[in-house]
Amino acid sequence: MVVSDLTADLMVGGEWVVSVRVADPNGVGVVGGAVTVTVTDPADVDTLPAVEDLGAGCYRAVLYPGTAGRWTAHVATAYGAAYLSAYVLAPASPPVLADVDAYLMPHSHADATLQDALDVEEQQQRDMCRVTPYTANLRGALLRRVACQLARRPLPLAVLQGDAESGSSSVLPGNDPEVRRLEGSRRKLVTG
Repeated sequence: MVVSDLTADLMVGGEWVVSVRVADPNGVGVVGGAVTVTVTDPADVDTLPAVEDLGAGCYRAVLYPGTAGRWTAHVATAYGAAYLSAYVLAPASPPVLADVDAYLMPHSHADATLQDALDVEEQQQRDMCRVTPYTANLRGALLRRVACQLARRPLPLAVLQGDAESGSSSVLPGNDPEVRRLEGSRRKLVTG
């Protein structure tokens, strides 16, 4: 039996597809076998979604998780059982000017300055990360990016902080440890 999960980033309301191929010990697909899928939501409530027979020993169940958290699927056939799990994320929206203002309070920056920093860092985040779907981690990282940029604006250019033995301690917004932590799972790999 082969069980697969055809989901990359699972969001609330998204589609979670559980595919099953049931085969005999020789690898030949078993037609007409009983396949059950039991799904457990984050509140430990079980449901039995419909299992579609695709023929040649292939089956599929489609689920639409309605809440964020860890979901599990138990697949049982005459040839064995398997467990799958998925973590469903709640969708988030990118921060707007009012969110940046609240995040930085208290501050003395004009709205135009905040908006400029937000626009620049939002574009930088889109260039550096997969932003679809937009998650709470990405939202937090963008707010932190804006704060880092604004904090570094008054620093003089081309001045290294530190001594000759330890090197520079200057950190750019995209390399800020907090931004890296929040964006880490979403960073694009750049090659070439």
